[in-house]
Parts: sequence; structure tokens; C-alpha cells
Amino acid sequence: MKLKTAKAVMWVLFAIFCVLILLMVLTKSAPFGYAAIVTIIVYGIINVAFWRCPNCGKCIGGIWLGKYNHCRYCGEEIKP
Repeated sequence: MKLKTAKAVMWVLFAIFCVLILLMVLTKSAPFGYAAIVTIIVYGIINVAFWRCPNCGKCIGGIWLGKYNHCRYCGEEIKP
């Protein structure tokens, strides 16, 4: 999966997670919480498996932690 695709999928999963948490709080319904847990686990798997530097292959990190222009391990420019 390309970085641009992985980034888009992770943002969508994060948005779904936020909506599910909001629904859980508003409705006090546990299934929304369980779905949120599954969503964040899938997000983590995609983050570890596909959100990697194209040059050195190391995990870049969370997409919301800042704008990554360069890999923090090898210094290669990252263009998602």
C-alpha cells in the first residue's frame, strides 16, 4: 500500500473511531465501544504494517503527531 493510501485509510479509521466513541457516550451503548476498540486495533495494524519510510522501512509514527517531511531515522524526504 502506498503512503498516500495508507494515510487516507488511517484518517478515515480515526474519524470512524471518533464517531463511534461519540455515539457510545451519547447512547450509553456498549456495542459502539466494542466497534471503536476494533477500529483502533485495525488502525494500529495498518499504522505498523504500512506507514513506513520508503527508504529505510522503519515505522514513521502516528499521522496526527506532526507533519513528517523527513524520516526521523534515515533523513530521507517523505512524500505521502
